[in-house]
Amino acid sequence: MYDTVAIAIRSDGSMIASREIKRSVLELRSDLQSRLATIAAALLAGLVLGTSSADAACERHIYNNSNTAWTFRADPGRGNVYFYPEGGVSLIGKQCRASACTEQNGPCEIGPACTVKTKWTTSGGTTNGTMHITDGAQVTVTHDWEGHGVFGGSCPDMKYSNEKVVKYNSPEVGDYTIVSERWGENVAPPAGFRPPSVLGLDHRTVTEAFAPRIYLHPNEEWFPSSVSFFEQYATKNGNHYQTKQELSEPSTWDWNGAFGQKPDQASVPVYAFIVDGKKEGNETFTDIVYFTFYPYNRGKEILDTMWGNHVGDWEHVTVRLSQTPENGRWRYTPVKVSFSSHDFNLILPWGSPSLLMTEEGRLVAFSAKGSHGLYPRRGRYVYKEIPVLGKLIDEMDRGSAWDTWKNVVTISKFGGSWRCAGPGGRINPDDCARWLNYPEDFRWGNTQRGCNSVAGQCRLENGPSGPATKDAVSNLNLLD
Repeated sequence: MYDTVAIAIRSDGSMIASREIKRSVLELRSDLQSRLATIAAALLAGLVLGTSSADAACERHIYNNSNTAWTFRADPGRGNVYFYPEGGVSLIGKQCRASACTEQNGPCEIGPACTVKTKWTTSGGTTNGTMHITDGAQVTVTHDWEGHGVFGGSCPDMKYSNEKVVKYNSPEVGDYTIVSERWGENVAPPAGFRPPSVLGLDHRTVTEAFAPRIYLHPNEEWFPSSVSFFEQYATKNGNHYQTKQELSEPSTWDWNGAFGQKPDQASVPVYAFIVDGKKEGNETFTDIVYFTFYPYNRGKEILDTMWGNHVGDWEHVTVRLSQTPENGRWRYTPVKVSFSSHDFNLILPWGSPSLLMTEEGRLVAFSAKGSHGLYPRRGRYVYKEIPVLGKLIDEMDRGSAWDTWKNVVTISKFGGSWRCAGPGGRINPDDCARWLNYPEDFRWGNTQRGCNSVAGQCRLENGPSGPATKDAVSNLNLLD
């Protein structure tokens, strides 16, 4: 037993030390010894007293982001699932109510736009069973769950997924997000749906007409900004920007300018590229790519260390438009939306029940806390799994509203160069004609530091490339 413990300590100690965690290896070993001693004592108590580990649990959520009630019922093999409705106001401004929730194993009917907290317990170190999920039309789909790991509070892995309707969006941590009305349908717009359209008097008219409302996370700390704000605190250094204030550590977050500008206190621009000639099959479309800029991207914490931080952060959502001639001008009608998050994107048809709209018909997007990827709904999403380190999770919720149409910088290409105009037709706001035409290899932040060769990740990543280099702008054959 003691040889096994010693080996575990040596392995974990050397691994964590290689990730540059600030605590010394001796402190880490002491901490591991303490944790192992606690686990051993608990196991011994269970063996001696004949106790069960059924009270070990993790707590997660079910987010109903649809317009109809869904019902969850657990049929456990080992352990139980407990349902706890959470009140509040829904995303559409109505009081959220979850009715008929039987606490232990359900059934739990979850009302539209409501949240229910779940607690998953284990028995003998294991939780497993079958979850029955019923939509508003009383169609039920089941999936199995299984989880292990009493002392870490581990949640079960989900063995089934339907990404278009119910996302086991963080299957490794037990969350669900409902994104549609029915199993297997309503991914497309409902019958009779007529999207809005605008007669394009000029490019600026079009970009302002379809600019989204972006909800920032209630606990967001690193806000968006204009490029000119960022350039007060960062300077061009060869082929990248460098903060004027030296970063003392790869995970330093409190450098001047890092916190950006709060959109409810300052006029923060969104940078809208209008790209004509986009191809999809035999059809041609116009895409508007709405870019948001943040001075700083806060990474994710794993093993007491922040990974994936970087100076400079470009995120975007794309609206695809069809165009038809009308009285010598083009009428633009939205047909699709693409939400970009990290290295993947989610494409939905305009009018899909999975999209949220304001009362005025504006598209709604949610910005992930710290990392700022854009999503159509609130919730928690595992967007990446890193070898050795674990899983990276984005969290979105309804905090302050950023109405981007109030300050749109419209960007178009003329004669091989990008040009821009701000509200009221003001030419070259933010001196954007300069930085829009930086070389393709230019990076918008400090160079990487604190890298782990095994995991292939850095505490401070290179700054991102500029918006004009993204496929959404540069590739006429791709939506995003």
